[in-house]
Amino acid sequence: MGNYIFHCFKKAHNQSKIELHDFDIIDEVDNFSICIESDVELTDFTVLITDIPIGISVIGFINYKFWYQLNIADIKKYFEIQGFEDSFEKYYLTNEKFEKIDKEISFTKLFINYPIGLCNISLYNNELEESILTISFNIISSKIDEKEFTSLVSYVEEKGTSIWAKHSLLKHTADKFENQNKVEWLLNLCETFINELNKKYLALFSIDKIKIIKTKNEVLSYSSDISISDDSLFWLVNNLDVLQPTVSYDPNKIQIKNRLFTPIEILASEFEESTDLNENQLIHGFISELKRFLIKNKIEFEEKIIKSEKVKFEDIIEYYSHRRSLNRIKNILQDLDEIKYHLDQYIPVTVETLDFLNTNKIESKEHYNYVYENLIEWLLYKDAVFSNEKKYFKGISRMDKLFERACFFKLIDSFRKLEFESEIIEKDKDEFPAKVKLTKNGVIHYLYFEIIPDKLTTIRAKNENGNRGGSLQPDFIIELENKNFIIIDAKYKKQNNIFRNDLSNLSMKYLHGIGYKNGGFFNPLGLFVLYPSTHKRIDFYHKKEYDLFSEKPVFPSIGSIPLNFEKKSESLNMSIKKLLES
Repeated sequence: MGNYIFHCFKKAHNQSKIELHDFDIIDEVDNFSICIESDVELTDFTVLITDIPIGISVIGFINYKFWYQLNIADIKKYFEIQGFEDSFEKYYLTNEKFEKIDKEISFTKLFINYPIGLCNISLYNNELEESILTISFNIISSKIDEKEFTSLVSYVEEKGTSIWAKHSLLKHTADKFENQNKVEWLLNLCETFINELNKKYLALFSIDKIKIIKTKNEVLSYSSDISISDDSLFWLVNNLDVLQPTVSYDPNKIQIKNRLFTPIEILASEFEESTDLNENQLIHGFISELKRFLIKNKIEFEEKIIKSEKVKFEDIIEYYSHRRSLNRIKNILQDLDEIKYHLDQYIPVTVETLDFLNTNKIESKEHYNYVYENLIEWLLYKDAVFSNEKKYFKGISRMDKLFERACFFKLIDSFRKLEFESEIIEKDKDEFPAKVKLTKNGVIHYLYFEIIPDKLTTIRAKNENGNRGGSLQPDFIIELENKNFIIIDAKYKKQNNIFRNDLSNLSMKYLHGIGYKNGGFFNPLGLFVLYPSTHKRIDFYHKKEYDLFSEKPVFPSIGSIPLNFEKKSESLNMSIKKLLES
């Protein structure tokens, strides 16, 4: 078989190269090189970057060893697979000397936009169809920190479970939720129920409660203020030992054989309010039912987080998903504790139940009926068959692709803020929305994700390198009812790189490379790039006096818009609003 050794290096900007070892950290923007040392000739071998094959080229036969590195042509194909074929030169660094063999080796930004997490690199024997040597590296991102990553994952997850469906009581069956995560859906139900309860109904339980008035007999110290009934006298006749002699005359005193007596104690009848009824027991029972569900899942998520390896990209997404769900559960539990305290104060009960017995009074009171309806919905769906597959993450293998989907939801958010309704018209192969209908007061717009409207086509003959142009496909196209268009691209990179490298290229590609199938004047309202940032400022290509928000804007308006996934993206919202008004 032979002996094989990987020699791997990274080189940050303006720094010396560093030799790497198993599970070392590589920033996605680091330049990377790998050499293979072998005591036998490798005639039918490839290197697998995760599962993408790259051929190897011989460097030389040095000190009785065969030396190989990644084939440059295959690296270019690798970038083409990743969607960077037009920018290969940006990710290629000139050769640098490897002292051990006194030869130059090639460095490339091999992991640019690679998913955060573990990358396995294997030497693969094509004849035997097996990996014979593997080294692994932890890939990190220079564009996004842990807090931002958490926000991004949480945002996509939240939108994926809730943005499209409005769940109403008894209007859906379990099969409607086949593509929903069960716990996430039930957490959404909890949050919606609690928010509405706190906002509109909880205070009503203190002033408008279902109750009964009960007679309570109790032996009390005697005073003239106590109301005496027949039951009191009957009790006194049977408890004469409570009488004591007195010398003062009082019409309320008891005279026996010309002697006056007064009771020390007497049986008194009092009226008291009781809320210990089935209707209130049901309210308490539902709150406790929710708490049991949440505590159970809290324990499960805590265990999953502890066991999480955070190695592969999907593992990391799952880890942050679990963390988000755990935080949601903790917040909901806190709200439920406060609700339970309020109910204990104003509608106390001795037992709790989920049995629907003698609940005829519930429908007469809106606040009781609200809890009752949500309880029915909970019992209907808590055991329904849901899918555990998070399809909103399906097909995502890189950070830039995750960012694109987050941008898609942000665009939907902007239209919803303007009171547009959204409806999915088409889906892609991963069941992600590809075309969305946006409606408001009879006005209809369409949002396209990675597809081109039927009336448009690629018209360019050649790309920037002079080769055949190929099909052009912006990340997003908004088709307005007035037949105008807004073109938007998502770039998972720093803003300064966008202005330096992307805007001019995108302008040529999309403003001049796309047109009507039937010909004619094609002049979109705008071309914008979305990028991750906590900044709020929109960077326009045009001077301030001609930008989108000026008194005399020039179209197409061109610029870059920052997106923050922890907060509302006001810059994007304002831009969409202004473009729709133009």
